[in-house]
Amino acid sequence: MNKEKTKRVLKRIVSMKYKKYILALGIGVILVGFVGDNCVWAHLRNRQKINELRKALAQKEEEARRSQEEIYKLQTDFKTMERVAYEMHFMKREDEDVFTLSDENVDSLTTNIMQNETIE
Repeated sequence: MNKEKTKRVLKRIVSMKYKKYILALGIGVILVGFVGDNCVWAHLRNRQKINELRKALAQKEEEARRSQEEIYKLQTDFKTMERVAYEMHFMKREDEDVFTLSDENVDSLTTNIMQNETIE
């Protein structure tokens, strides 16, 4: 009987010992997984940000490639240079007249027309 009693006591001690380890392991997993700057959630958010930044980088690289092509065309092709001068800098030849239209005039004209209609 004494042996059985000691076996039961030893089983309780052993089972309590493992419960402590399991509890400590569970708390550690919770801390690492959900709390702090290096948790799993922060890792997933950072991975998403990295993917977004890679997409933005690809867009910027494409834009830089197109700009380089435009620069090359401007340096080598006279017609491209002339087109840019017309479109962006409003330059003209000696025998031409250039008219520029802006949305500001259209908006003010529309506002004036609307005010005149409401008065009548």
